[in-house]
Amino acid sequence: MKHVTMPFEAYRSVVVKFNQALAGQIAYFAELQMNSLKKYTDLGLAQIKVASSVSDTRGLQEFVESQSAVASFLNQQLANDSQALAKWGYDCYVQADSLVHKG
Repeated sequence: MKHVTMPFEAYRSVVVKFNQALAGQIAYFAELQMNSLKKYTDLGLAQIKVASSVSDTRGLQEFVESQSAVASFLNQQLANDSQALAKWGYDCYVQADSLVHKG
């Protein structure tokens, strides 16, 4: 009976490690998504508030001029999110590779 359980125990150990790594990566991905959602939602709501407060041509001109700064900020946020997503993908690869090669 011991000959049967030894391979199963080794297999079980790898599966448990894989499941733990997967759960951690899913949690991290969900955190990335939720943080991004909050940032973009906050930005959109702020833009709505500013746009809705425009009451004259001067205010409209100021709002339009401020949009280049908003676009620049948004561009940087998108770049940061892309980098975070690329890092997450690489981390997933490293963990999977480690599990495959080290068990």
